[in-house]
Amino acid sequence: MPSNVASAPAAGSDRSRVTRLHVKRYALLHSQLPGTVVGSLVAAGLVTLLLYSHDPGLPLWPWLAAMLGVTLLRISQLLCYRNIRITPSNSAYWRRAYIVCNMVAGAAWGTLVFVPDIHEFRQAMPVLVVLCGVMAAAGVLYAASLRAFIAFAVPIMGAILIKLWGHPELRELVPLMLAYSLMVGGGALRTARALSESLAVQLENVELLDSLQEERDRFRLLNAELESRVSDRTTELSTSNELLQQEIAERDRVQRKLLYQASHDALTSLVNRTEFESCLRKIVSDRRRTRRPHAVCCMDLDQFKLVNDTCGHGAGDELLRRLSGMMQSQVRTGDVLARLGGDEFGILLYDAGLNESMQLIERLRDMIENFTFLWERRQFKVTASFGVAIVTDDYDSVTDVLRDADTACFLAKDRGRNCVHVHVQDDATVSERRQQMAWINRLDAAMADGRLLLARQPIVHGAGQGAPHWEVLLRLRDEDGDIVTPGFFLPAAERFGMMPRIDRFVVERITDYLADDSEGVDCYAINLSGASLGDERLIAFLVERVKRCANPARLCFEITETSAISNLTQVREIIGELRGLGCQFSLDDFGTGMASFDYLRSLPVDFLKIDGSFIRDIAENPISLAMVRAVNDIAHLMGMRTVAEFVESHEIASVLRGIDVDYLQGYAFGRPCFFMPGDSDHEVVSHIDTVQFVVNA
Repeated sequence: MPSNVASAPAAGSDRSRVTRLHVKRYALLHSQLPGTVVGSLVAAGLVTLLLYSHDPGLPLWPWLAAMLGVTLLRISQLLCYRNIRITPSNSAYWRRAYIVCNMVAGAAWGTLVFVPDIHEFRQAMPVLVVLCGVMAAAGVLYAASLRAFIAFAVPIMGAILIKLWGHPELRELVPLMLAYSLMVGGGALRTARALSESLAVQLENVELLDSLQEERDRFRLLNAELESRVSDRTTELSTSNELLQQEIAERDRVQRKLLYQASHDALTSLVNRTEFESCLRKIVSDRRRTRRPHAVCCMDLDQFKLVNDTCGHGAGDELLRRLSGMMQSQVRTGDVLARLGGDEFGILLYDAGLNESMQLIERLRDMIENFTFLWERRQFKVTASFGVAIVTDDYDSVTDVLRDADTACFLAKDRGRNCVHVHVQDDATVSERRQQMAWINRLDAAMADGRLLLARQPIVHGAGQGAPHWEVLLRLRDEDGDIVTPGFFLPAAERFGMMPRIDRFVVERITDYLADDSEGVDCYAINLSGASLGDERLIAFLVERVKRCANPARLCFEITETSAISNLTQVREIIGELRGLGCQFSLDDFGTGMASFDYLRSLPVDFLKIDGSFIRDIAENPISLAMVRAVNDIAHLMGMRTVAEFVESHEIASVLRGIDVDYLQGYAFGRPCFFMPGDSDHEVVSHIDTVQFVVNA
């Protein structure tokens, strides 16, 4: 871009922006002018040689003189343009001057058509071709200004059309030349628009750079002023910082002292009850995640009151300090020894089972028993009673653990003192736990041997319409071949974390069955347990299995109301993912939760299964009837279909049909039977129990 073009201000009106854009355009045209002049001379020389070779007698020298004159005019124009400063105020003059010069150049080129004899093909055609080529080249060279192109091209095309129209036998070429001129003009127009947009962007960039430069200069001034102020403040802050550091150090010392006093016993320097309970709370929480064993011990001195009553509290305090130091040396690094109050102590044994805990506690008991306390020439023998509780999954709070350990300590004292008592659950609880643990092994064996079976129970349409619907029930065939209902083995599976594994087993069998099933119209679904819903890998597994089914709409996953509320975010994600694949969803046991209708609005399920506790006595109990009617009406308003379970008589079925419940299920319509190949086809299951895997559609 020529340097004589004055830079535009960073901001201005739309009119001034247009003016600056014109300046940019014609500055670009002037920068291309030397090449245009040279190219024009070269083209004129080549045309002259070509025509002269065909007819040496053609009067070419006048035309060449005109072209030289035009060349001198353009050179003069360029020199004048470069020697002045172009501004928005005088740019209009130079635009007009450029257009006039282009018009003169176009007229000079146009006169070429009158030099040869138009009837002579060898003379006329090169001239027409050259002039068309010159017009095409002008469409590129003068693209920065459509006016400049028109001023150059119109004289040329006008001369051609006049020449052709003057010869009736050549008038047929006139439309062709007009079409060519329109084509060249259209190309020039598109090029001009593109170049205009580019120049506009360039102008915006220049304005932006100017604005940035101004902001940078302003920033430099502000920065210099700020540096000056910072320098002035540095000395002040340095002094203030020294004083502040001293104050912070003192506050840290006081804070550490206060924190220590808040978490430690002032007499013995052991951890106090508050800190002990805090550590125990972490143990209880950690136990649920890691299953690591921990032990809690409460210890009480047996003859401490004798020392206090005989020699005063000073002696008692000294005894507590000495025993604390002795016990602290015996406990392992990382364990917590605390004074809970008076002569009561507590010990947290991390990662220690019962045997390891008993070994340490027995060492402490022997050490205290063999210790002799001397005070003012008097000797005292003291012993201690210990109560131990092993932290298990049964504990939900610190209070429960301390209660059991303290009770065990009391029982140790009651047994004669100077002994250790371990807290255990009552016999019924222990027996139940053992039975559940035994069921875990039996479940593992049944799954390995293929003795975990699926049965199905029909779900009929209230109006007797539609394809077969089924509820899939889980059964176990024991070692003797007898069928065991889920009430015996599912509680153990839930307690010991086997439910996700069993859920996946059922999903795999049902999806494999539906992939090969020839019936093609009946619907199944799978109830997902609360433990599975909390597994982040569940969605990927379900998507992979559902894609195996030719028709995913034949699957309807049931989720109990309580599980849905407990895992609301995960359930919403699962429903959204699988419904996108075509699956359906049912909310089971509806009515048993604390906020059923509130959560129902946020769960886009297809079916609502009314809890059986409302169905059993619906024929006799008007309250149950009213509640079922209300749930049914609300579900229909929300676009859901309802399923009533535990329909065990036709009288109940008649009542439910009367209030338009969509589906009915129960012994009144059929008992469960096996249906999987190899699972004793059509063998009737004699008992239906509450199960974890249900499919409704």
